[in-house]
Amino acid sequence: MNYSGLYRRLMYNTNITYNWSPSYYMNHSLSPIDISTINNNDKRYTNILNYNDYPESYQNKFNKYFMLSLKYNFNYLVPFALEQRNHNMRLSVNFESSGLFLKGLNALFAPDHRWVLSRNSLDSTGYNYTTFEKLEFTWNYTYKINSNNSIAMHVNAGAIVPLDKESFVPYERGFYVGTSNSMRGWGYRGLGPGSYEHGRDSLFTGDVKFELNLEYRGTLYRTFKFGLFADIGNIWLSKKYDDMPGADFDFTRFYKEFALDVGFGLRLDFDFFVIRLDYAVPVYDPTRTSCGRWLNARWLDNPRSMRILDGLKVAIGYAF
Repeated sequence: MNYSGLYRRLMYNTNITYNWSPSYYMNHSLSPIDISTINNNDKRYTNILNYNDYPESYQNKFNKYFMLSLKYNFNYLVPFALEQRNHNMRLSVNFESSGLFLKGLNALFAPDHRWVLSRNSLDSTGYNYTTFEKLEFTWNYTYKINSNNSIAMHVNAGAIVPLDKESFVPYERGFYVGTSNSMRGWGYRGLGPGSYEHGRDSLFTGDVKFELNLEYRGTLYRTFKFGLFADIGNIWLSKKYDDMPGADFDFTRFYKEFALDVGFGLRLDFDFFVIRLDYAVPVYDPTRTSCGRWLNARWLDNPRSMRILDGLKVAIGYAF
């Protein structure tokens, strides 16, 4: 069960998982059965979420969902020769297929209507099942210049594709950027989707994600470290909505919608435990169509001006 102060929600999850490691460098994890429910809008409780902050088409992501999924995860640590011990590279792939079994049963036994589970008199909405395919790829690379300095790179990309018009990707299953580990110049889930310009209090997740992070890590004195970094990326929706212009992924413009921030950080690195303090400033924001996307003085005069504390991040461990 999970409770978030952002809005009221209740989630249950159970699964059967098989893990195996053919070698020290490789690990597989397969969940042939993963059952979960998400309840964001139970009418028996008071909603904290202000739906007026979100376009009508996007509100479908906050429905109640029942998901029967198959999940697979693969992790690989690239082995290097002894003379290349200053290199470290890791690859990770996550895959999820949700709702196909339920969709097949629905088509077989009740082809005239779409099933809604656990509908009752107190909450007539019930739980919808949704069908989608999700694939995510992560690449981490660190080059150790010497005992005190290194360069780190991180790439994270993914896509979620709903398989029919009645299926939506639940808000909790979507990709997001704007945390202590991604796009650090923005607040929590504060960036995207695409170039869609929205209010400061609305937080979005997307169906497509790409992010690239670069970081130089140096030493001030023993355990006192520092970092210089830049984050590039954004999220998008897979579907086009008339009330959310610029939010969908479009090959003709997506490359113009990569956000950029730069920053500086201080770290206490005890090898087994790291305390990190980062501060980042947005340099290019694709959603600021009304006052210029590149950093300029008008950002501070605009009602949607960046909040100074948005770029301040305190975390445990390195970002990647």
